[in-house]
Amino acid sequence: MERNQGAYRPLARYSIPSAMWMILLAFLMLLPTDNLPGSKLLSYDKLAHLGVFALLYLFLVWGLSKQNQYQGIRNKSNNLALTISIVYSTALEFLQILIPGRSFDWYDIIANSSGIFTGLIIFSFLNKK
Repeated sequence: MERNQGAYRPLARYSIPSAMWMILLAFLMLLPTDNLPGSKLLSYDKLAHLGVFALLYLFLVWGLSKQNQYQGIRNKSNNLALTISIVYSTALEFLQILIPGRSFDWYDIIANSSGIFTGLIIFSFLNKK
């Protein structure tokens, strides 16, 4: 059976990749460890933050814009994905204060936000085609 453009696409179905990615990020970022390298603005750690949060934004915006269960969410998918990504990444940074061997780092928030905006740019570029 071939699917047509008007087929019902529920939010839950298209939220699975972003939910799984968010769970993985929480696990990795809240994992206790004393062997973390020092914080530097330009480091492999910051590039990893940039990359994983670019992916988070892309998973979120794809899922929100692909579903057609809630038209209001679909219409505001960019803004919702941006807000969810920034709030989630910042919350994870603050939660690291409670984890042994982890600490809050403003540079990580900058790297996370840079990744999110990188994802926004990538999505905008791909969405125009």
